[in-house]
Amino acid sequence: MVNFYVSPIKLIPDNTVLKILAGNMMGKKFIKGSYNFSIALRTYERKQSDQFEEYCTNSKSFWDLGAHVEYYSMLYHAINPTGKIVAFEPAR
Repeated sequence: MVNFYVSPIKLIPDNTVLKILAGNMMGKKFIKGSYNFSIALRTYERKQSDQFEEYCTNSKSFWDLGAHVEYYSMLYHAINPTGKIVAFEPAR
């Protein structure tokens, strides 16, 4: 059986620069193929992101241990642009 359904997201070439469509990072840039596309749709780790946003609203610093693609560092910066961020990603 042939599957004729193609996700529109798959039609967007990798390395295309897109804007995040919702949430505190709305309008920021995202490169398709760099990580999970759900970041651009604000569905990536939705429950954790909501809790993180609530928790970080009044904080002055954020330590991102295991930053990987720095999603939470970028989210923190969107909430607290003057806050200090220290991000680490261990090397192998």
